[in-house]
Amino acid sequence: MPTLVPLIGFSLLATYNSSGDALLPPQAALVAVPTLAAPLQEVVLVYTTLNVAYVRITGNNHVDYQAPPPPGSLSGFDTGFLSTSGSGIYQVQNGFTVGIMLTLTAYDATHTAIPGLTPTVTITVT
Repeated sequence: MPTLVPLIGFSLLATYNSSGDALLPPQAALVAVPTLAAPLQEVVLVYTTLNVAYVRITGNNHVDYQAPPPPGSLSGFDTGFLSTSGSGIYQVQNGFTVGIMLTLTAYDATHTAIPGLTPTVTITVT
């Protein structure tokens, strides 16, 4: 004859608050898809940040430019200041004509560069 045994259960109640995230140090990362591209092939730049207000992505090949160049652009590829709240995607629809190293610089809310937050990615064009 079967015996009836009561099952004892429990529940977990929790809440989440992101206010502690402000105590974490600023962080930034940059990825390019693809990193090996044909000339003028679209490249997608993906960046992720934490406690960073703006990012700016610049290139060093002095051949590929944004059209029109953003204010303050010295030479070469430059996205200008991009507002960020965690992550973003920047499409370079016409790609690059030659290899390029891209550098993401992270900034605070006053457009002051945050030291130590300059991840780089190299795109090889074949």
